[in-house]
Amino acid sequence: MRMNRKMFIFTVVFVLCCFMVTNSWAAKKVKFYKANAKDYIRLLNEKPGQGIGKALGLDQDEDFKLIRQGKDFNGLIHQRYQQTFQGIPVWGVEAVVSMDGNNAIRLHGDMVLETRKDIKGIPASLDPLGALKKMKDQQKKIDKNAQWTFRNEEYGTYVFIDEKNKAHLCYVVSFFADTESGNPSQPIFFVDVKNGKVLHAFDMLRYQGTGPGGNQKVGYYYYGTDYDPFCVAVNGSTCTMNCTDVKTVDLNHGTSGTTPYSYTCYENTHEAINGAYCPLNDAQYFGQVVFDMYMDWYGVPVLPFQLTLRCHYSNNYENAFWDGSTMTFGDGYTTFYPLVGLDVVSHEVSHGFTDYNSDLIYSGQSGGINESFSDQAGEGAKYYMRGTNDFMCGYDIFKDPDGALRYLYDPPLDGKSIDHVDDYYDGMDVHYSSGIFNKAFYLIATSPGWTTRMAFDVFVKANQDYWTPSTNFQQGAEGAVDAALDWGYNCQDVAGAFAVVGIAVSCPGGAPIAAFTGSPTTGPAPLTVNFTDQSTNNPTSWSWNFGDGGTSTAQNPSHTYTTPGTYTVTLTVTNSGGSDNEIKTNYITVTDPSQNPEIYVFDIYMQKFSFWFLYRAEATITIKDTDGAVVPNATVYIQWSGKASGTDSGTTNSSGQVTFNSGWYFFNGTFTVTVTNVTHPTLVYNPALNNETSDSI
Repeated sequence: MRMNRKMFIFTVVFVLCCFMVTNSWAAKKVKFYKANAKDYIRLLNEKPGQGIGKALGLDQDEDFKLIRQGKDFNGLIHQRYQQTFQGIPVWGVEAVVSMDGNNAIRLHGDMVLETRKDIKGIPASLDPLGALKKMKDQQKKIDKNAQWTFRNEEYGTYVFIDEKNKAHLCYVVSFFADTESGNPSQPIFFVDVKNGKVLHAFDMLRYQGTGPGGNQKVGYYYYGTDYDPFCVAVNGSTCTMNCTDVKTVDLNHGTSGTTPYSYTCYENTHEAINGAYCPLNDAQYFGQVVFDMYMDWYGVPVLPFQLTLRCHYSNNYENAFWDGSTMTFGDGYTTFYPLVGLDVVSHEVSHGFTDYNSDLIYSGQSGGINESFSDQAGEGAKYYMRGTNDFMCGYDIFKDPDGALRYLYDPPLDGKSIDHVDDYYDGMDVHYSSGIFNKAFYLIATSPGWTTRMAFDVFVKANQDYWTPSTNFQQGAEGAVDAALDWGYNCQDVAGAFAVVGIAVSCPGGAPIAAFTGSPTTGPAPLTVNFTDQSTNNPTSWSWNFGDGGTSTAQNPSHTYTTPGTYTVTLTVTNSGGSDNEIKTNYITVTDPSQNPEIYVFDIYMQKFSFWFLYRAEATITIKDTDGAVVPNATVYIQWSGKASGTDSGTTNSSGQVTFNSGWYFFNGTFTVTVTNVTHPTLVYNPALNNETSDSI
């Protein structure tokens, strides 16, 4: 049995195997952006008969396999390809080619080059089923006395590219697991074919007739009077919540079951619980609303199979989740009413829509986009049913009278979510990083001339035709721009919304938007700064003023500052549509080289994490100088010992910190990290000043 990848949500931050090494790996990952896609599009159009793989420069072992194609309402043909190596799919690497007649005009996604330098060959005998059995056996060890239930078992062989671009031949296995006490999880494991080691693992469970509905917060309403009746199948005097599109299951506080709920026709009042009047009725009605929204607006079913909504899961369970085939809702307890709210139902169902379209990896930047799309779908359903929006996720089922789970109009209101790319860091929970695209969606939906439906139109089409599993924030925004153009909507409004959250995208025509960065921005004289133009909307000329009397007309110039001081830098860009400038005040600081402080290790902070039978450690190292200031852009070199082994290096952020991950190991033990060296472009490391050089946990 080959694994159906569409049942998975998986990680975009491909993680190193347990034993970290210092080799420079051969595989090269290429992400397609607007800036580089035009060169590859030219190759596709110059070599139309060679196939996409050869045209893009893949070698004889690598190829792209067409997995889906379709024509949109503008007549564009969108072809989605899965990359392979010797016939084995490369996990999470897809490309979408958009064709206008015989010519490629757009390219989205990724590709990997030179995989053969890491993987010398494919063994004649492969046993992914054995890897599945091994992982299930390990799962049972979490609670040896529990009665375990497994379903949605998937397994297959894939090429897995880690974060340092090393290719591994892996078994990828997953299953949904639960116990009679209600402890659901959906782990996915990446198991090295060579030695059986778990390279990475994470939980990919996505949380989140006539008769009464509602709860104490939104009020009591009656289906058949206040709203249309919900759909049931009738057999004599028995009504069953099992219709063509939707069925609802009463788990009756258990954790398993698939039988649709039946009752004596026609009014169902079973059962009022935790402040809600009848969650079963709400589930059946809201499920049909979501199905109808996708059909009425986009002409497609949200899923290629009947929606199954399971209610009354376990006892006092304060969550809802999508497991790849069904939606399950707890009855809440102290924080939530029963979690069958319209936007929550639409959110969970729309994870399935993403699974069967872009298949965004449920981790890293793509995971944030995945979560945001489901939040957007919640607003879409509210607009479809009610004609209005509050742009709050989970407000209806949140017991705080004024609170919600997330706020699309101001994501940081929940205390954890972000609304700008500068606040993102690798490993951030996808529910919090979703705030970036949530804020952009809100800004688009509330722009003059826009509606919530129009904004959702943009992201639905991007999900269908332009996003791929490994899409990052920049690629996701570029896909949204292309989708807006397809719909004939105001592209500048979309670009403007993404600019607010820190993502620069451009639209055809119009004046350019100036943007740039420089590196380094601080250091002793003479300081050479490399400036990078990040302007959008196709500028044709550049004019730089470096603040010390120096100027340049190059796109990406370098400039040397010889005198200590602070300098303001201005970039002016121009094209046929107009001009724009960006001024960065006191952007460059040049110090007296005779007064440079020394740097040292100020602190090592360690944490340990467990995932069933697996353990890993994280070490956060802070670098300061002798003036007491934190030091960014310092490269820290470390050695793992004890339970872990290997070396690594990383660069400190603006807070002077860098975090290292040991990788996952079977069973517990002592993890030790030792700093072996620190380097900096301008400052000198003095290990004698270190507060500590090694730490253990």
